[in-house]
Amino acid sequence: MSSYETNLLRFGTMSMITNMKDAKAEDIYLQYKHRMEIETLFDSYKNLLDADSSYMHSDCGFEAWAFINHLAAMLYYKIFTRIKDKQKLNNLSPKDLLLKLSRVSKVKINNQWLLSEINSKSSKLFSSLDIHIT
Repeated sequence: MSSYETNLLRFGTMSMITNMKDAKAEDIYLQYKHRMEIETLFDSYKNLLDADSSYMHSDCGFEAWAFINHLAAMLYYKIFTRIKDKQKLNNLSPKDLLLKLSRVSKVKINNQWLLSEINSKSSKLFSSLDIHIT
């Protein structure tokens, strides 16, 4: 507690201007956090999905591009929610999980498709997130 009180002034203060006159400070902060989730969505569009430019030449192509990116964003947030619900956001991001999943593959041996080896760390992670690799 003494260390906390000594460093208290270094933590800073958050000030917000709002038109939510009757709302409690906690409610205002939660509304602000929801805005951050929207910003995170746009950031994932640009950086993870590489979807900030369409390069489409026709309306039909653009609509298909937008639809595919919409599906990708929905899947991204399913992954994000799964990680959040399992309380692993402190040490795992959706991008990290997608990278680990991208290393899982199937190989064809003697006309039979087999799952390639998955290291034990990734296997435990997938289990803890209820992700079943088939």
